[in-house]
Amino acid sequence: MYDKFGSVLRIETTVNDVSQFKISRDVQQRDGTVIQKVAPMKKNIYSLFPLAKLLQASNRRFLEMVSSWDDPSDGAKKLEELSDSKKDNDRRFKGFNFFSWEDQQLFRVLSHGEFNINGLQNKSIRKLLPELSPASISRI
Repeated sequence: MYDKFGSVLRIETTVNDVSQFKISRDVQQRDGTVIQKVAPMKKNIYSLFPLAKLLQASNRRFLEMVSSWDDPSDGAKKLEELSDSKKDNDRRFKGFNFFSWEDQQLFRVLSHGEFNINGLQNKSIRKLLPELSPASISRI
């Protein structure tokens, strides 16, 4: 897999030993009779089309798997932005620590559906987090 010209993702497959693939082909027996049998693929021109079909199917499955991956870069940037401390007018504001119990409690409270309906107020957060002072809730 490589990026061709910076705009096209290209998938290629190289096979050195085609005998690991099994196909239905004519097999000559020791007594001279020819029967149709599932046998290892031979490295010849007649195996080119069945091999191409197998490898195209393999590439298609690989592309389906790659396309299901999520791009975490946007989420990582947002997480970094939330967890970094900020400075505004010579005041420093600490970032959120998602492993801290206090910050986890705050996010649990903020995720309540009632704030989507009624809006967010200091007194409504104080009811759910009584251990915090009104000033600390304002700073948060």
